[in-house]
Amino acid sequence: MAIESKPEYGSNTDAAPGAAPVSSARPGDAPNPATHAVPEGHLDARQDPETVRKFPRRTAFLVAVLIPACCLSTYLTFAKSPAVWMQQTAAKVIPATIITTNPPRTWHSITVKMPLVDMQILGTHDILLRQYSDGRGPPVTLCVVFSEDNRKGTHPPDVCLSGAGSHINFEDYRTIRLANGKKLGVRELIASHDNVNRYFAYYFKYANSFTPNFYWEQIMLIWDGLVHHNPSGALLRYDVRMRNSRALAPARRRVDALIRATFPYIQKNLNPPQKATYAAPKKAR
Repeated sequence: MAIESKPEYGSNTDAAPGAAPVSSARPGDAPNPATHAVPEGHLDARQDPETVRKFPRRTAFLVAVLIPACCLSTYLTFAKSPAVWMQQTAAKVIPATIITTNPPRTWHSITVKMPLVDMQILGTHDILLRQYSDGRGPPVTLCVVFSEDNRKGTHPPDVCLSGAGSHINFEDYRTIRLANGKKLGVRELIASHDNVNRYFAYYFKYANSFTPNFYWEQIMLIWDGLVHHNPSGALLRYDVRMRNSRALAPARRRVDALIRATFPYIQKNLNPPQKATYAAPKKAR
């Protein structure tokens, strides 16, 4: 015998086409959020009150992030392309002969001329390229690239080395203890080309600070340019030829010795031209 199914209480099976849906809830039941109509201007029961309370804070956070990002994008888009920097700040920073007392050494140097096409690529002619020797090992090459307002002039040496056909065999970060007891972070790498291995260590300068991280330096150059109107920066690179690819420790010692000898001059004198007057660092008492 067939059993006739009866519609549940309050069902909408007999509703005319186009009619508004009728709730299936029995008297006394709680309203169903899916069918319960919420008067305009009232809080929807389906919304989490905690989420609603967080809306003002989230909006403020988004505004705080988006407005500086939009300003920075506009600045980078419409900023006038800087001209090639023609000053000679870097050459006046470090003397050609450096005498240290701890340990007692005398570093003599010869100046190497950088090709004009390389300076055009870097966007600056303010470049110091010297080979320093103290008679205790292979000469150490120092390259200082300074630009007052062109960030692309201080890009990582890895880019140039790879572009010139060198193979990067090793790269890492490490810390050097300076003569004054402070620490300096550097980026190091070993590059090989035509069976010749060279050890490199470099760091960047922005304002009065130093970092081995290229991306952080670029962020701070933009910040200093916007806030302090001083977007000047510098790349300090040291390199020495290695006896073989495994002679890392001797190469580090050679480069570290020149970094310690030159850092006081760089810290004191490597500034925009209006501040770049030569002055020997004070000796520790």
